[in-house]
Amino acid sequence: MDRPGNNGLPDDGAREASQEAARAVAAASAQMDLALREAEGPVGQLGTDVERMIAALEQLKASPATANATELEVLQLRLTSAIQQLQFYDRMFQHLTHVHDYLMSVAGRLGAISEETDADPDPSAARAGWERLRGRFYARLLTEPQRQLLDMMLPSQSGSSARMRERAALGSIELF
Repeated sequence: MDRPGNNGLPDDGAREASQEAARAVAAASAQMDLALREAEGPVGQLGTDVERMIAALEQLKASPATANATELEVLQLRLTSAIQQLQFYDRMFQHLTHVHDYLMSVAGRLGAISEETDADPDPSAARAGWERLRGRFYARLLTEPQRQLLDMMLPSQSGSSARMRERAALGSIELF
């Protein structure tokens, strides 16, 4: 936002908003990267489990008369493991949905700031708005590594992360 009399340079409030936006987008991008990295292990394990189940089924087809209870138990365990590994998809989808919602909120906030051309926004109110946006995102994160990454990339200005982390740990359960 250019103001008359400032040589065409953005004012401090606009510069600070731009910097906050850049950090917010970088934090969201890092969260997406983390979600994808967290998916690598479960996907690899799922592939291994499926290969083992296929091999076991081929063995059972080749000699159905010699199939015993132990082989069936092993196949059941592998199938159970494969189903558990599929849960990664649900967690990743939830995480990326939260990141998407956060980015949409950032875009909305930037749009609102760009429309404020008549008066300089109060810098403390602007910071508080960014902090509320960050707090809503933080509260929706699913795992401690996600919260730690956000703290590293976009630290809380109010120091509220420790309190929020305690609340999240007390009431966190995963149902799939």
